[in-house]
Amino acid sequence: MRMPFLPLALALAGFVPAGADAGPWPRSAGSTFVEVKFETGGQAQIYVERGLGREITLVGKVRGGEAATVRLQKSWQAGSIVHALSLGVTAEGEGRIAALWGWGTEIAAYPGWLSAEVEYAAGAVNAWQLSAEIGLRAPGRGIGLIRVWVDVSDTWQALTFQPAIGLEIRPGRTVVLSAAAEAGDGHDRRLALSLWLDF
Repeated sequence: MRMPFLPLALALAGFVPAGADAGPWPRSAGSTFVEVKFETGGQAQIYVERGLGREITLVGKVRGGEAATVRLQKSWQAGSIVHALSLGVTAEGEGRIAALWGWGTEIAAYPGWLSAEVEYAAGAVNAWQLSAEIGLRAPGRGIGLIRVWVDVSDTWQALTFQPAIGLEIRPGRTVVLSAAAEAGDGHDRRLALSLWLDF
């Protein structure tokens, strides 16, 4: 039996975490998603997606201590998989290209998603990031997700594991608590509290 995947993917786009840079799902024209995140150590981040139509999404991210990033992402569906290609640039002139894939799924009778991304950044230091995520819309208004990513550059390597839980406090407003543990050159551990706003 063929499942109507794109409608499910579009529905999931409203709560696919921005920490995963949203995956391949397009935002509908005129809709906006904003994530405001605060991490231990005083780090803050603002992430914004804006649907431009024709399955194109404008994405921007500003994180303390890092250059702002802006990118355009074009999504399309082939079979049961949503694909996307993303091109972007940082405020420091670093170019970025990414390929993304996503699948809507059902886990223990609840709607969920799987996504994967490969990103290459070209600049003063060349870097690759490979990431995967699995998420679940829990009973009621809860969500849960696990994200794993690997960063490899000319000068460092790291593997990061990040589980998160969230609760939709009202329609279009979700509070998310995540913890990240990094193995590799950084050995970083941090907690983050995010507010997702969907307009």
